[in-house]
Amino acid sequence: MFSLYLVRKKGPYGEFYGCSNYPDCRHKLKVEIVKIKLRTLKTLLLYNTLSNCIKL
Repeated sequence: MFSLYLVRKKGPYGEFYGCSNYPDCRHKLKVEIVKIKLRTLKTLLLYNTLSNCIKL
């Protein structure tokens, strides 16, 4: 069994994350979407950490 992961690539329309097993896997994401998702995840993790520390 092997692992699939997203790798950063450049194409004619800009940078994107594509599946490491191309062409069998054609999943891809724009770099901007990945940045937004990571920022949202970091915010949620920070909020959960703070809410566990501060009990109202």
